[in-house]
Parts: sequence; C-alpha cells; structure tokens
Amino acid sequence: MQGGARRVLRIVLTIFGLAVCGIAVAAWFAGDRSDLQMEYEGFD
Repeated sequence: MQGGARRVLRIVLTIFGLAVCGIAVAAWFAGDRSDLQMEYEGFD
C-alpha cells in the first residue's frame, strides 16, 4: 500500500511541477507586463 501512495504522490508532484513550469513559461512569453496588476487593482 505504501508503494501505491508513493506512486500517487509522485504523479501529483509531477503534475504540479508541470503546471508551475507552464505558468512560468507563459509569463515569460507574455513578458514583464505590469498592466495586468493595474487591471486587477482597478477591480477593487
């Protein structure tokens, strides 16, 4: 049972790592756009 839990944990960490890398790559391609923060602050 421990082996199965370890395998699930590894899969979850892998998916999480890929998601973080995907977000980082998307942010890198978008460039350093601070206007997104301006739009977010406008909603307040």
